[in-house]
Amino acid sequence: MKFSINNKQSIFLGQLLLLLSFLFFTGSRNHAPIQGNGYRIKTVVIDAGHGGTDPGCLGTKINEKAVALGIALKLGKYIEENFKDVKVIYTRSTDVFIPLYERAKIANDAKADLFISIHANSNESKTPYGTETYVMGVEKYVANNLDIVQRENSVIYLEKDHEKHYETIDVDDPIVAKLTASALQKEKQDQSLNLAGKIQYQFETRLKLVNRGIKQRILFVMYKTSMPSVLVETGFLSNLEDEKYLATDKGQSYIASAIYRAFKMYKMQAEGSTTSEIKSAEEHDYSTQTKLIGSMDESLTAHVSKDTVAAVVKDTVVKKVIPIPAGESDLIFKVQLTSSSKKIELTSHKFKGLEALEVYQSDGTYKYAFGKGKTMEEAVKLQKRANEAGFPDAFVIAFHKGERISMKRARELLLGK
Repeated sequence: MKFSINNKQSIFLGQLLLLLSFLFFTGSRNHAPIQGNGYRIKTVVIDAGHGGTDPGCLGTKINEKAVALGIALKLGKYIEENFKDVKVIYTRSTDVFIPLYERAKIANDAKADLFISIHANSNESKTPYGTETYVMGVEKYVANNLDIVQRENSVIYLEKDHEKHYETIDVDDPIVAKLTASALQKEKQDQSLNLAGKIQYQFETRLKLVNRGIKQRILFVMYKTSMPSVLVETGFLSNLEDEKYLATDKGQSYIASAIYRAFKMYKMQAEGSTTSEIKSAEEHDYSTQTKLIGSMDESLTAHVSKDTVAAVVKDTVVKKVIPIPAGESDLIFKVQLTSSSKKIELTSHKFKGLEALEVYQSDGTYKYAFGKGKTMEEAVKLQKRANEAGFPDAFVIAFHKGERISMKRARELLLGK
């Protein structure tokens, strides 16, 4: 089903949805990683991409559905063995075809706290290699960005009644799809980016695999999930070296162990552990798991990156252009304009006309915000300014005493709870 929507309509609808969700948001689970709030990650859904009649990408010796299932089962085993309090649910544990909407339904019905989808990449050229992680997102679409969207989403045509299950998105118009989905995904996007950053950190620093970054796309498998979700592209089966790595039991074990450590770091952070506790646990797990898996044969080692990330970055503001004046309200609303894996100078023309800019770094991604509002009404006005300044997907975020908090918590503070 196709539909049309212009920029003014999309901005208005986004603002209306934001205000309504803020005013009437009750009873839904708060996934925001706030230290000491008693929150626990109890259920994780692991999705092995493709399966059955859908082989996914094809390598010279192995296909994507086999790689995805191998890694997914190993990842689930790591979690089950080390976290007895976490329930692991697989969208598939055998070679069967599961529709994309059904995968999301499995996660939603289980009231899962995380959704992790495992895939392998491909390209018409044999040159590209490396890892990348996707979240539902708002990056600008350009021609060379659409291959992953078209390839992963094309699976729906193998499903019966696909028009019924995907009627809210026009698969032929990703720009329209982006506008439709963006308003529905804001609550979980930051958490998804948080986990994605930790996964790419593990791939780059621990496995020495090339980090192709965190990317945001409209992918159906994550479109209807109601919890933080990531889709992990573990390497290119079209590249001989990546394929050799992913085709081995050791290679799949290393990938699974890296995603597991990222999951554990995310869980510990969400449940209130300190940075030093997270670092110590990660180092212990890496040492133990590496010894158990054993070293990779040189002939099977995939491409490695030359540079590594120095450390896991705590969620803190690293640079403020205009500090908050003393005595100002403890609760402040800002508008997040964009996020990027590479730093953008605050003097860039992108931010022209916007004051009170600041950038903060979280798990390897830079997030850019502006404005200071004391009420939700002021926040919506700031969002409108951001829309008019060229950021149609900007959204409101809240800080309390300098710390990022969820919109649910902001509402409670406004109501004096």
